[in-house]
Amino acid sequence: MRTRRRKQKIKKLIILCLIVIIIIVSLIMLFKMLFKKETNLFNNINNYQANYYDDYMKYYDKNKNSDKEDIVNFINYCKNNSLDYDEISIDLIKFYKLNNFDLANLNRYLDYYKNHKDSDLLQIINIVNSDLESVSLEYGEEINIFLLNLINEKYYIKDNLKRYINYYQKITGFDYKEPYNTKEIITNVNANLDYNFYENTEITDISKDTLMIVNKHYKIPDDYKPKNLVYIDDWEYGYWNLIRADVYEEFKKMSKEAKKDNVTLFIASPYRSYNDQKVLYNSYVANDGVKNADTYSARPGYSEHHTGLAMDLIPEFGLQLDTFENSAGFKWMQENAHKYGFILRYPKDKEYITGYMYEPWHYRYVGVDAATTIKNEGLTFEEYYEYYVK
Repeated sequence: MRTRRRKQKIKKLIILCLIVIIIIVSLIMLFKMLFKKETNLFNNINNYQANYYDDYMKYYDKNKNSDKEDIVNFINYCKNNSLDYDEISIDLIKFYKLNNFDLANLNRYLDYYKNHKDSDLLQIINIVNSDLESVSLEYGEEINIFLLNLINEKYYIKDNLKRYINYYQKITGFDYKEPYNTKEIITNVNANLDYNFYENTEITDISKDTLMIVNKHYKIPDDYKPKNLVYIDDWEYGYWNLIRADVYEEFKKMSKEAKKDNVTLFIASPYRSYNDQKVLYNSYVANDGVKNADTYSARPGYSEHHTGLAMDLIPEFGLQLDTFENSAGFKWMQENAHKYGFILRYPKDKEYITGYMYEPWHYRYVGVDAATTIKNEGLTFEEYYEYYVK
């Protein structure tokens, strides 16, 4: 009997011990869970992933001043892109969170950083993304701000980069810190103003047809003659001269619309051959000398009239060219010419770009789309050609 009672006591004691042990173990586990929850620095951060917790902590231990949300996003980024942030010699988090960061260029950022450790990191990203590392290394880090201002201009052309730099140096010397209007540099170089007129010339691309350019940098072949030349056969529209048929048709449409507003447009001088221009230019040179003649007349082979796309306008039969600016026709053309594909070819205050004095009577056909863009953006045809055609 005693033995039986003893066994029951032992059994109860064992059960009690087991219960106590279970309670203790449960309390320990609960304590650990609560403690971990209380000490987890990241579980309330957006994008937190529990399986990366150790990596978050590892990075945090080395960079306690970093924002915790930045750390979570950065580690997630590294993990998702198989990057070992420990193997990178700089704090990659400073790069990855900047605007325009491109993972594909990571090694190039790091290579550039090695040689320019004092550079602004955003500058590094923009320099590398724009493929300007070699230029920066060639000219020195002081050129970076100039380069970044340059490439952010609306009409920046990558192929002209060295010309932009050379032109800038010509104007300011090698002091890249001297402020200069990068828009003006872009405009001037794109219009070939870094070259002297009639130097470094090239044959124009006549396949561009109504958008071919002829000026003091682009020459038309001496033997060129438009295939669709016709005579102006109605004295209502102009003198008996040759003009391209398609341009003539567009001019007639424009002229008829102008007449509805009691405005007369009359063509005084359209197509000229190479020999026609040669005779005319030589007469100007004989009277005024080469320097002066070049301000208002094209050398043979460089005249827009040779294309059949250009024309000089007068208010009516028998008047001189200089009467057009003060006529109702000039005002009407200012407001409406682009609707029919025509542009004022040599506008006021653009002489340094076009190479010719202001000619309010000289119009050129380029098509409605091009003429509208030129008008809306205030461009010369030189600029339009470089930005949109070449």
